[in-house]
Amino acid sequence: MIDNSKVLKNSIMLYIRMAVMMLITLYTSRIVLDTLGIEDYGIYNIIGGIVVMFSFLNMTLTIAIRRFLSVALAAKDKVRFMEIFRASVLAVFIASVIIIIGLETIGLWFLNNKINIPIHRIYAANCTFQLSILTFLCNINSVPYNSAIVSCERMGVYTYIGISESFLKLGLILLLPLYGTDKLIVYSVVIFLIALSVFSFNYGYFRFRIVRIRNSVKAKVEDVIAIFNFSVWSVLGSIVFMLATQGVNIIFNIFFGVALNAALGIAQQINSAINQFVGNFQTAFNPPLTKSYALNGLDSKTFDFVCDTSRMTFLLVAVISFPVILNMNGLLSVWLVKVPEYAVEFSILFILYTALDGCSGPLYILVYANGKIRDYQILLSAIQVIYVISVYILCIYGMSPISILSLNIVNGLLLFAGRLAVLRHIMQFPVIVYLKRVFVSALYSLLLLFLFGIFIENGISEENSMALLIRFFLSGIVALAVLYFLYLNNRERQFIIKTIQSKK
Repeated sequence: MIDNSKVLKNSIMLYIRMAVMMLITLYTSRIVLDTLGIEDYGIYNIIGGIVVMFSFLNMTLTIAIRRFLSVALAAKDKVRFMEIFRASVLAVFIASVIIIIGLETIGLWFLNNKINIPIHRIYAANCTFQLSILTFLCNINSVPYNSAIVSCERMGVYTYIGISESFLKLGLILLLPLYGTDKLIVYSVVIFLIALSVFSFNYGYFRFRIVRIRNSVKAKVEDVIAIFNFSVWSVLGSIVFMLATQGVNIIFNIFFGVALNAALGIAQQINSAINQFVGNFQTAFNPPLTKSYALNGLDSKTFDFVCDTSRMTFLLVAVISFPVILNMNGLLSVWLVKVPEYAVEFSILFILYTALDGCSGPLYILVYANGKIRDYQILLSAIQVIYVISVYILCIYGMSPISILSLNIVNGLLLFAGRLAVLRHIMQFPVIVYLKRVFVSALYSLLLLFLFGIFIENGISEENSMALLIRFFLSGIVALAVLYFLYLNNRERQFIIKTIQSKK
């Protein structure tokens, strides 16, 4: 079930998608921050956080639906595939109703009674909240169609959808400064219309290009129950994950105000761009890894694939993160008209966490492919809850925001260790072999990159645009060279050389 050439082709398509989307996202973020201002940008970030907190079912159902669809495809049963798809549409509808009730009751109360928003922006904040709910409904109802596209490994159309969405967003946001009305509300309308367009395209593509929907294939109640049963423990994990991300944003808002949320919003934009590199690669290997485990269990080929994808993920994160972290202050100064306080430090901390979390991507995909997720969710949820409680306590005692957010790195290390422990328990995963193959050589590479970073920063200390450009590309070349010669083994280097030669 694992076709390395197909995975490579899909990865390339997804990297093209990511590169275009990242550039457009970074540019549009600059326009949005400049047009809305720090106050309104912080308000939108915190309101979006409230909606995302209630979207735990979205994440849970995406994982469950992709897993069931991939297993049906592994069995090459088209009727079964359609039965699962129909069941997933019904499951998403039920989840949508639950989330709307939660958002329009608890969410609305929390917005108007607990969130620190200036009085003169309460009306705009409530309008933005309702539009964010509509945006979320479009996104969650796209889950079955998007999951089917990914499970069928149609990464080409997945790429085109993402690029088209980015260009549509760019075009509409470029017009944002021209509107004379409340720009926060207008921006929320724009985001909703984009989400509605993406949903419509996903539906149309599935309906006419993947499979013509057969009226004779109906959703089975037992399949809906199976999807929700699989999701029960994932719901716990997703709730706690949202608590550890958006919940921390809300805690920071309560103690430090919306200005700090603007810094968090910028840092999360940078982190999102880095995370897209990792996410695109993991999107490419998720279906074949799930299908391989469904048919063969943890055999040698499946284990090799897990190790290879972890190594490649580390390589990608290191190559991207090293020049970005080294030049973060200059990059933000060029990107933004006004850099919010703490944005540089927050961005670096988020990237370091993403590096840890990204390398463990194949591990949690393997857990979900196995299906025994109870122990996994209990352990990781406990770690996340301890992290959030620790953040709240440190805020009470008046610690600096940088010191508080630094706890997220420790949180990432504990989560990584927890995934390995669970895999060893449920399938006798060879942890020591995995760590040796993936991370032993990484330690030497990281140490050398750290030393080169000090040398580059001291050697080119000017802060003008030309110095920034030279330092950025020099650090990128250094990262590539160190990782290619020190981290990759002979087999991996030969594979890269042959791949490049085959494209000539």
